[in-house]
Amino acid sequence: MLENIYEKLALEYEKKRDTAQHQAENRLKKVYALSPEIEAVDNALSTSGIRYMKEYRLAKDKKQALENYKKEISDLNQKRADLLSQLGLPADHTEVKYECPLCSDTGFTDGVSCKCRNKKLTDYYYDISNLKNTLKQQSFKTFDINIFSNEKTDPDSPTPRENMEKIRYKVIEAIGVADRVPMNFLFYGNSGTGKTFLCSCIAGEFINMEKSVVYLSAYDITEIMLSYRFNKDETDYSQTQIRLMKECDLLIIDDLGTESTNSAANSELFNIINSRLNSEKSTIISTNLSAGDIMKRYSERIASRILGLYKAHKFIGNDIRLHGRA
Repeated sequence: MLENIYEKLALEYEKKRDTAQHQAENRLKKVYALSPEIEAVDNALSTSGIRYMKEYRLAKDKKQALENYKKEISDLNQKRADLLSQLGLPADHTEVKYECPLCSDTGFTDGVSCKCRNKKLTDYYYDISNLKNTLKQQSFKTFDINIFSNEKTDPDSPTPRENMEKIRYKVIEAIGVADRVPMNFLFYGNSGTGKTFLCSCIAGEFINMEKSVVYLSAYDITEIMLSYRFNKDETDYSQTQIRLMKECDLLIIDDLGTESTNSAANSELFNIINSRLNSEKSTIISTNLSAGDIMKRYSERIASRILGLYKAHKFIGNDIRLHGRA
């Protein structure tokens, strides 16, 4: 299915370019019909380079020849702009107007996937993962703090509702400065305490800010990385998936602890976590494991980064999925 996504995206960009160029050609034809003088100016501009090369070879004063050429081009462009202005049109009216000025609707800037392409890839990924439907149901707009119990389960701890309200406040605060400060959270606690729901809320906010989001389980991440590492999958879409995991604005690693525990899987998980920390990209890790479990399960270099460099929030209470919300 992913191959089809990349083929579809390439065709979509090709269609965008063709449409933009066709529209520019139509605008130019209409302008020529209204002002033959503009067509004459364009003809002069298109042949000026050839004239300049001939004059330059014969010129005794090469520097002056160049200055004359620059002035001629400047004068012609100004005349063209003036003629368009007389028609009530802007100077760039006949230029090709691409939807994305960064990549000119190619999807790439300097050989790297453009922001617009990353956003589209993220949208496509949500389409096939059905996460967009989830986000309609799980967002800060549908967030109901009252589904969390207001009764203490421990006399020395806050109620689940108080705890969630505190975490929600910290999350919203972090989203507000995510452009400047990477948002690295560790959500841990028993199943059904709101971790996945809050992750969906955060993903939705990032998407609304037109930021790229990748939401994958720890198992899926390590499987993708291992498949590529051991040459089982060297396709373009596999490389792009890995690039997105490393470069997206927000990576949500769900269900940490469900992936394989072998050294190769741990190595790939470390590579993703460490890469994002070094590039100061926001990452959220969700897990049923306790801090002690993480220290036991993972190597020191992984555990130290997760427990030392992520802001940990413990989710408490009973399974709220009984209320249909987690």
